[in-house]
Amino acid sequence: LNSSTIEDGDIIEVNDEFFIIHKTSFMETALLDVKNNCRSRMRNSTLASLRIDNMTKLAHSHGLRETLIYNIGYPSNSTYDEITRKRMLKDFKQKLDLMFSKAFEISTESKHIRINKNLPFEILLEDAGDYALRYSVSFYISEVKKTRFTHQARAILRTKYLVNEIIFEQSINYGIDLATPILHSKVS
Repeated sequence: LNSSTIEDGDIIEVNDEFFIIHKTSFMETALLDVKNNCRSRMRNSTLASLRIDNMTKLAHSHGLRETLIYNIGYPSNSTYDEITRKRMLKDFKQKLDLMFSKAFEISTESKHIRINKNLPFEILLEDAGDYALRYSVSFYISEVKKTRFTHQARAILRTKYLVNEIIFEQSINYGIDLATPILHSKVS
């Protein structure tokens, strides 16, 4: 109550669920459940014992940072000579760059996606595992403001899912399979 770490209208995440702080009293906090559109109550002592991520009080002015993870199949080039393998790797990386660049461009043009247009996707190869290359794609959601309405919070929070959909569409356009190849072929 006295620290101002959470205040009325803040969008918070608790145990992978999103809430709007509706009203805080001495003993409990009234919450608006963003997903289910209902009101909830939680004792302040319980709330204080949990990890609370406040989406409206950001650590940096770039915005709220989100990350998506993709498992992308290795380019199949092990049977070719060194020069051909290098060319195939270069072509593969270029297709990935084009796919993510186009997805960023489309994301910035959409009025429904609240992405920071000044900071392109940060794409990192996290792991070269047994079955796939694991890439992380990070971006920033801008305009995360206090609200009293669950539909406004959903409009902000859906950005991650809309970006994911655009990346999927571009993976089809650029011929990059996002299914973990060996696992996908066993199921088929």
